[in-house]
Amino acid sequence: MFKAFLIKYGEIAIKGKNRYLFENALVAQIRHALKAVEGAFQVTKEQGRIYVEALEDFDFDETVEALKRVFGIVGICPVVILEDEGFERLAEEVVSYLHAYYGDCNKTFKVHARRARKTYPLQSMELNAQLGGKILEAFPGMKVDVHKPELMLYVEIRERIYLYSDVIPGPGGMPVGTNGKSMLLLSGGIDSPVAGYMVAKRGVKTTIGRFNLAFNAALFITCGVLFDLSILIYSALNTIFNAMAIDRAHRQSVTVQVLIFTKKEQPELDRFIMDNLHRGVTRWEGKGVYTGEATHILCVCMNKYEIDDLREALRQIDPKAFFIVQEGVHVSSNFERRLS
Repeated sequence: MFKAFLIKYGEIAIKGKNRYLFENALVAQIRHALKAVEGAFQVTKEQGRIYVEALEDFDFDETVEALKRVFGIVGICPVVILEDEGFERLAEEVVSYLHAYYGDCNKTFKVHARRARKTYPLQSMELNAQLGGKILEAFPGMKVDVHKPELMLYVEIRERIYLYSDVIPGPGGMPVGTNGKSMLLLSGGIDSPVAGYMVAKRGVKTTIGRFNLAFNAALFITCGVLFDLSILIYSALNTIFNAMAIDRAHRQSVTVQVLIFTKKEQPELDRFIMDNLHRGVTRWEGKGVYTGEATHILCVCMNKYEIDDLREALRQIDPKAFFIVQEGVHVSSNFERRLS
C-alpha cells in the first residue's frame, strides 16, 4: 500500500540560517542507511519536509528498521501521495485509505489538515470539518474526539497531497557528523557502549577502539611492573585475541566494491582473484581522456579483509596499477560472506 515515507525531525527545526546544513546531513545519512536495503529509493527535501519514495518493490519492514537507526529522525510516517484532483476526489481517497488500512473502523478520530499551499480553495479548519463529515458518513461507528483520539489522520496540502495516520518513533537526536568527532574507549562494561551511543546521538562521529589496544598495552606494562608477570601475560593475550576476533568479525561483514585500473592486460591478476580470492571479476575497457591510452578496469566485490591480499598481489603483478575501494555497497543474492 505504501510507497513513500514522510520523515519528521526535531531539533533541526529550531536551527537558524544554517538549518539546511543539518537537513542535508540527515538526507545523506538516510541515503547511506538505505544502501543496505534491497530496492531503489529517492530521498528529497522540500519545504521543511524530507520524503523517501520507493522507485521499485521493496521490503517495508526492512526499510523501516533501517530508518529507525538514523539519528536525527523523530518520526517515520508511511504516507500515501495523491495528486490534487479536487476535494471530492480527496475525500474518496481518504475513505479508501481508512478502509484499506483499518477495515471496518470503530475508533474515535480527529482530522489534522495543514494547507501549506495557500492557493488551495479550502482553509485548514474547513478541510478538517468537511473531511470529518465524509468519514462519519462512510463509517457510522466512528466518532470525533478532538482531545484524545484513537486515530489521528494527517492531511498535508502541498504541491501534492500527503495522507498518513501512523507515526513510527525514530531515535531522535542529531545526524551523525554534525557535531565534531570523538574516540570511544571500550572498557568491557556496558557503560562504554551506552556512552558511545548517547554521544553519537548528539551528532558526534565516533571512532571505536583504535586507541584501545595501545592504551591496554601501556596499562599492562605498568601492571607488569607492579604485579605478577603470569597474570599480566594471560590478561594481555586475552585482550589481544578478543580485539583481533572482534575486528575480524566486523571486517568480514563489510562489503566493498573494488575498481582496479591497469594499463596492461594481466591474466595473472584475473587468475589470482578467481583462484585465490574465489571472487568473480568483470573487465571493462576504458581510455584515458588526457593521454588517450587504453585502460583496463576490473570490477570486484569482496569482503573488506580481503583487500590486503589483493594489495599484495597487485604489488607483485603490476606495481603501476592502482585501485579504488568503495565501502557501504549492498550486494544481494549469490554473494559469499566468509571469515578468513
